[in-house]
Amino acid sequence: MTKHKDYEHLTVKRTRLHRPLHPLKNKIWYEIQKLTRTKTDLAKEIDISYEDSVSNAVYPLFSQMVQI
Repeated sequence: MTKHKDYEHLTVKRTRLHRPLHPLKNKIWYEIQKLTRTKTDLAKEIDISYEDSVSNAVYPLFSQMVQI
């Protein structure tokens, strides 16, 4: 959960279970998600891919403007 003082009394724990481990999210479910979601949304929400979900999302020209 969070460490905010207003929520210290709660005992709920949050667990993120990756799609292949979920019993109801099989290959058919995944194929339907691929048809109904954008590539970015699929990467972000279903595949939990941090690299694919943030590339050029906010500042598309940022990588061209920055010199390393």
